[in-house]
Amino acid sequence: MTMREGRIDIANRLRETASDLVELVTGQLKLMRLELLADARAMGARLGRLAICAAVALIGYACLIAALVMALAARLGLAGALVIVGASQILAAAWGITATVQGARRLRRNLELATEK
Repeated sequence: MTMREGRIDIANRLRETASDLVELVTGQLKLMRLELLADARAMGARLGRLAICAAVALIGYACLIAALVMALAARLGLAGALVIVGASQILAAAWGITATVQGARRLRRNLELATEK
């Protein structure tokens, strides 16, 4: 084999290797896209079930709150019962919102740190 033939052979092998690499990367990207679509579909189904369960829970919660108001109204009157139950709901919501915002901030910080690395 001459030196010229050796160079042509190396060039052909490099071309084939580059072509194989492009094919491999393309295949990996297609696979990743299919996996992401499957994950998105599964997440959508979970979110749908969560929404249905949340609606049922909300109805049950409203019934329990109404029963609590009725029970307290016997001793405190309707206005007093509504004030106590309403105030407790506002405090519970404020606590929940605060905890959620703090959790979201922690998650954002962790995601920013992960993307920096």
